[in-house]
Amino acid sequence: MFFRIAKFIPVLFLLTFWNVFALEGDAKDKNAGAVQKHISLGYQLLVQGQPEKAIEEFRLAIKIKPRAPAPLIAIGDAYLAMAKFNEAIDYYKKAAEIDSRNAVLYRSLGMAYSYGGDNDSAVKMWDKASGLDPKMPLLHYNIGVHYMQKEDFKKARDEFIKETKINPQDTQSYFNLAICYGNMEDEDNMMRAFQDYLKIEQDAARLSENREKIELIQKVFETEKNKQKASEK
Repeated sequence: MFFRIAKFIPVLFLLTFWNVFALEGDAKDKNAGAVQKHISLGYQLLVQGQPEKAIEEFRLAIKIKPRAPAPLIAIGDAYLAMAKFNEAIDYYKKAAEIDSRNAVLYRSLGMAYSYGGDNDSAVKMWDKASGLDPKMPLLHYNIGVHYMQKEDFKKARDEFIKETKINPQDTQSYFNLAICYGNMEDEDNMMRAFQDYLKIEQDAARLSENREKIELIQKVFETEKNKQKASEK
């Protein structure tokens, strides 16, 4: 019996923007402040839904400090937000040539590959990110969503469990973990994960919406169990 309840997943890769204050040599670099200013303004524009203008600011930062990885990563983030995955990949790779030990960079590069349909490359980049920083927030969440989309719920379950250990307050990981258990026909663990979600969710609107989804999923299971009991008589 397979419950195709994965459609209830809020299928979102969570994008955490590059820390604009993480430029190498900031304390000694007289241009660091100007670079940070352009990157910070660019991310503000990106959050406001103006990626083209954001890229203009990021390019100004590159003119000031061509060998800084942060502006390149920022442009990659902008292209990722615009769903221009090949362009995002190109800029992330350019940044990786300068900073090959940046776990956040490889996480984002994996996202770009995944969105672009290159699943094998996405997993390779996430493995590299995990090797550099096993406890990086959102890494295992992103991998879990990747496997959910492929309907590999066992692998997705394992990733969400890892994420909840790193960040016990990550409500969405608990919710998606419950969905995985549901598709694996593990009702007991599904309900435990849903209860964990309900305990820590602070957003009232999201809590109300997801509570309705949980009740619907419970009804699906009850209906299936009743059908099974009726067929055994």
